[in-house]
Amino acid sequence: MKEDLMAEAEKYPPSPPDRGHNKPRRLSRVSRATEHPHAVGAVNAAYLNAIEIAGLPSSAGVKGMGMFAGLCMLVGSGYVWEFGLMILEDGGKFTVAGLLFVLMGTVILGVAITFLRSDLFSYRDEPTLFNRKTRKVYAFRRRRQMKRPWARWPLVIDVYDWEQITGEIHGGFQLVGGSLPSTRYRLVAAVSDQPTTRGRKTKIIDEIILGMDETYQDDCVARWEHIRRYMEEDGPPLPAGERLALTRGFSHRLAFARGGLWVLIPGFYDDFRKEPIGIILGTLAQLITLPAMLMFAFFRWLAEVTSKAPWWPEAVLRDAGGAPLPEDQVHAEADALKRAQEKIREAALDDEERHERDMIKAKAGKPFWTTERKKFAIAIAAVIAVVAIGKGVQAWLSGT
Repeated sequence: MKEDLMAEAEKYPPSPPDRGHNKPRRLSRVSRATEHPHAVGAVNAAYLNAIEIAGLPSSAGVKGMGMFAGLCMLVGSGYVWEFGLMILEDGGKFTVAGLLFVLMGTVILGVAITFLRSDLFSYRDEPTLFNRKTRKVYAFRRRRQMKRPWARWPLVIDVYDWEQITGEIHGGFQLVGGSLPSTRYRLVAAVSDQPTTRGRKTKIIDEIILGMDETYQDDCVARWEHIRRYMEEDGPPLPAGERLALTRGFSHRLAFARGGLWVLIPGFYDDFRKEPIGIILGTLAQLITLPAMLMFAFFRWLAEVTSKAPWWPEAVLRDAGGAPLPEDQVHAEADALKRAQEKIREAALDDEERHERDMIKAKAGKPFWTTERKKFAIAIAAVIAVVAIGKGVQAWLSGT
């Protein structure tokens, strides 16, 4: 069965994406979008020849929310049904109204089942695999049919050539809940019906979500550039200093953490000395929102407990180079590549550029509150205090 997922994709092709939204920002597959690539926590795993990028259901806090909405609608449909049946029992001229309420309850029930099916007994992630050896892109997904809650939702793996892929950033300013202003950006791999080259007209036949939505567009650009360099320039599977995403494995603690209790994320307090204010404020915000976060975290945990981990067919894993690499090895390769790149850049600098670079580093590394600045600030504060006391004494004497 596992080997038939690509055949299932051919049997159930993706629906054409809705391209009626605002024109997205397109990102080239061959030219650099930024000089500062990073994965923004979206790399699930690294293989010898491939990297796995998390999908939206696992990366964002959306998994579990479908169950919450579905349960609310399930209760609502019961009330609507009950009201409609009460009208039908009374009969009379309101019979048509009763039938309409029963029909409305049935529609709400169908929507509730759709939301519940999206979360319960599903998969914890819908990742995408980028293989730079075969130059193939594999998208693991359920073919959801949102308008047909009773229909079969087949599990498929869509396979595309890397040359069919173009990066796109969707989103921008929006009103959350109809009133709260926000900015949300989403990185999407837009799939064309044929390889994209300059001057050739193509049609977008599919869209693959790559990682979670971001508040800043630059994070989406950086994530795309990391993927692009990995495929085009033999870039590292994971940028130096970054960790693999916490979405691939399962534990009860991680499930609650991904549901909103971010203080449970492993390593949350590791950087306390570097960012004490941010961590303290984050902890206080967690305490203030604890009742709501506990509820959302419970639904996330329930969704993950009833769901399964995604997997790749043996043929896909064989092309990727076998099992995922240990995280220590991934970090070691990224650090080694970074050191090699720094040596190349260092050799390319002349003496004047090197001196200017060292001065900038020294200035950046110098703490703001030096001993001299502390003494100066204390002196200014003492003068202000003396003046204030003098003014107070003068006002008191003049009053007496």
